[in-house]
Parts: sequence; C-alpha cells; structure tokens
Amino acid sequence: MVGVPTTAALHRKILAHPDFQAGKYDTLWLTREF
Repeated sequence: MVGVPTTAALHRKILAHPDFQAGKYDTLWLTREF
C-alpha cells in the first residue's frame, strides 16, 4: 500500500539548507540548488 505523493521531502531539504536558513536566496535559488 502506498500513500499519497507529496513534496514533503523537498520542503525538508529546502528548510534544512544553510543558504535558506541564512536568508541567502532569490527567485532563482531553487533552480540553482536543486
């Protein structure tokens, strides 16, 4: 049995990223880092 697909894993990676935590991101940051 499989659960509903989510983006939770991606959100955890984003929230844990040092640049994100330091506020060092812009509109292209997600594309560059992931």
